[in-house]
Amino acid sequence: MEVGSNLPNFPIGGEEVKIGDQTYMKVGETYYQSVKIDGKPKYEVAQVEQASK
Repeated sequence: MEVGSNLPNFPIGGEEVKIGDQTYMKVGETYYQSVKIDGKPKYEVAQVEQASK
């Protein structure tokens, strides 16, 4: 799935992950963020860069 793709429902089996001050949902290696499109909640594939330790 490409960054910026929108889904009407969140995929099953995800976990909530907080990175910085942003909260994402993660399934496998894909991160999603909650957005509203035309006033309806959707999930958008997000590009997340984590700081290296």
